[in-house]
Amino acid sequence: MEENILSVANSWPIWIAAAVLVTTVVTQSVIYIKHAYNNAPLVGVTPAECKEAVRIGMVTSIGPTIAIFIVVVSMMIVVGAPITWMRLSMIGSASTELTACTLGAQAYGVELGGEGYNLEAMATAWWAMSFNGAGWLLICAFLTPHLEKVRMRVSGGDMRWLSLITSAAMLGLYAYMLAPYMVGMGGQCFVAIVGFVVMYILIKLSAKFKWLKEWNLGIAILIGTAAGIIFA
Repeated sequence: MEENILSVANSWPIWIAAAVLVTTVVTQSVIYIKHAYNNAPLVGVTPAECKEAVRIGMVTSIGPTIAIFIVVVSMMIVVGAPITWMRLSMIGSASTELTACTLGAQAYGVELGGEGYNLEAMATAWWAMSFNGAGWLLICAFLTPHLEKVRMRVSGGDMRWLSLITSAAMLGLYAYMLAPYMVGMGGQCFVAIVGFVVMYILIKLSAKFKWLKEWNLGIAILIGTAAGIIFA
């Protein structure tokens, strides 16, 4: 990897460009929370419940954030700190972004951070991450209202049936993501089983220790990550 790559990747123009996008994301988040507070009485949610929801969300995010931090360090070395900060602020999936920039470098003909990884290869990795996330953003911006109408038509307005459809879609999505790791029956399969067992135990314990419920996801991710480092 050429020495001058990171000097370009961490230069002040890149920091400014990344800061603009991150500021946009933060502004959107604040507006979203404000609208949620303003419309909460319409669905019978009290201000106290809103505050509790925000607090639980902040606590629950600690575990995933720690897991993402491990990947962040790797990304900063090959694509720079500002781009890493910007991409994970917009998308939030460290593994997806790392995969995208790896495929971008491979499309250029080199390995990410390896021999021949020059400024052009890094730019290709940046573009790969951008195009990879663009589809998600466009779908959220233009198709979300229409998808809600489709979902309501499929359910026929029955909220119980709608709840089952939504749950089935989520289970199918996560099963699809998990299946490749289970098929090989190797270390990754063992890590998935460890995560499942730990989460099951934590859910059972949460019935007795109510405070533990907010930390379930974070603890399960940390233990799963440790198991991945050891066995995968």
